[in-house]
Amino acid sequence: MRAELLQTRQVDVHKSVTRFYDELFSLVVRRHVFGIVAVDGRDDSADVQHAACVRSLRRSVQPDPLDGVDERFAKEVAQALNTSRVLLDALQLAAETVTTATANWTASTGCRHALTRLRLCAVCDGRTDWNSLRPCRGLCVNVARGCLAGVAVQLGARWERFVDELARLVARSHSPRDLEFLSKSLDGTVADGVLRVIRNAPHFYSQVLAASTVKNCCCIDNLRRKMIAF
Repeated sequence: MRAELLQTRQVDVHKSVTRFYDELFSLVVRRHVFGIVAVDGRDDSADVQHAACVRSLRRSVQPDPLDGVDERFAKEVAQALNTSRVLLDALQLAAETVTTATANWTASTGCRHALTRLRLCAVCDGRTDWNSLRPCRGLCVNVARGCLAGVAVQLGARWERFVDELARLVARSHSPRDLEFLSKSLDGTVADGVLRVIRNAPHFYSQVLAASTVKNCCCIDNLRRKMIAF
């Protein structure tokens, strides 16, 4: 997700989410449906083979054992990443524009006084730790507006429209489907998928069992006999 957001490499979000739920399906089915908790370490290859077999069956099982949880989550993640990426690109463009516009900027006397009050009010109050008393956001914004008023005039009306659209984009990014919300709700989404697989097990149990036999996966009964407790 981080690589996709920062565009350091191309990541297929849908494939990544699908692979994750394939693994989840295999784990839940083997542990909670077939009752395979652990296998004797001397037969790891058979266990790995069976896990891969069950994993490969997930997308062919009907009806969908996850009830579309994976598809919905992948869509939400893709949308949230796209919004966040657009926002990051816009912020980078804004930063580059301001940097270019202020390359030869000289602070006025009034601006220097305002910056001094902004930065040193805690010191004047007898506080030596800057972190102990920071100026409020409103004061920071007012000082920035006053100091950069000339720069804003230089950039013109197109810059103002850009800032307005950027503010609206920021507001839209703080929604129930933003990246922060999705990351915090991941545990609940995974739990929902687990519960749906268990609940739908009676509908796909025979399909997975039959397909495992056709694909020559290691026998479930043999695995059960080799099970050991944790």
